[in-house]
Amino acid sequence: MIGTLSNDRGPVQCRPAASNPVLPAARQQNRWEAGLKVAERTNIHTREQILRVSSRLFTERGYRATSTRDIADGVGIRQPSLFHHFSSKAEIMAELQQVEFEPAVRILDAARSLPGSASARLFCALFLDFRRLLLLPYNLGATTTAEVLNEPALAD
Repeated sequence: MIGTLSNDRGPVQCRPAASNPVLPAARQQNRWEAGLKVAERTNIHTREQILRVSSRLFTERGYRATSTRDIADGVGIRQPSLFHHFSSKAEIMAELQQVEFEPAVRILDAARSLPGSASARLFCALFLDFRRLLLLPYNLGATTTAEVLNEPALAD
């Protein structure tokens, strides 16, 4: 058990278990990759590397100051190869934002069905989401800056 809260209705357990609606992304990805051909795995590996390097560069330099050439150089590929995986820098950022926000929404939705008070359910949701963010291989510090939020290409 990772954490237990007590409230007027008794203890509320907050733990990531197999029955948890939000499994760690790495565990799901490993199962998914197991059935893929080697060429497909390499393609996924390159895409993951692009996301990791992009997240680091966006955080260190800023979104606008990071070019797709910088990202490609950081991954060790040529710029046209980067465009094989992502059509634009905005698409890379959009995927990083999706990785950050969509699971958080699912965790909050799942927390509604937990027993206990609203504050205990909120604590569990925040705890699980914080844990998920810590385990991600990406630095998501740049996904919600004013620079990114005001970027026209990401206005969806």
